[in-house]
Amino acid sequence: LHRLLRALHPGGAPRQLSAQHAARLLATVKPVGLVDSERKAMARELITDVRRIDRALLENRRRCAQAVAASGSSLTEIFGISEVLAAKLIGHTGDITRFASADHCASYSGTAPIEVSSGEQTRHRLSRAGNRSLNHALHLAARVQTMPSTRAQPKHYAASSASSPRSSTAISAPTTRFRHPPPPN
Repeated sequence: LHRLLRALHPGGAPRQLSAQHAARLLATVKPVGLVDSERKAMARELITDVRRIDRALLENRRRCAQAVAASGSSLTEIFGISEVLAAKLIGHTGDITRFASADHCASYSGTAPIEVSSGEQTRHRLSRAGNRSLNHALHLAARVQTMPSTRAQPKHYAASSASSPRSSTAISAPTTRFRHPPPPN
């Protein structure tokens, strides 16, 4: 869509476009020739697709929020875990009491290190086993918690993490939601 708009609109199109802004921009385009007419028709179809996907994403978020609320989980109180990520964690983990210990849960999620020692040298490496989707969801939550940007962190986290930027033990913000890192300048 962006490429088509850049070809159709003099001066190009901004990078961050909503479907509404793209539609307004497209409405100002007066096609010159058959090629531009086809580009405009293709752009119109892509805008329709983007709007449909945006609605589907909102519906998915709503359903995830309902599922997490119904589960009684407090995962969303942890900084970096949105309703969507919490639903993914709950969906892949199931009933947490099915794990005999935290070690069993870590093994299931693929977060338990594997010992690869030789002789007197003791070393560990990351496990490639376990539920990779669950492992990825946990990785996302951990990455958000360790982001250096304070724009995406609650104030009490930014202050407490000044001495330990990798700490994730006492981090919670009931109203904070998962945010992507800020775009590069």
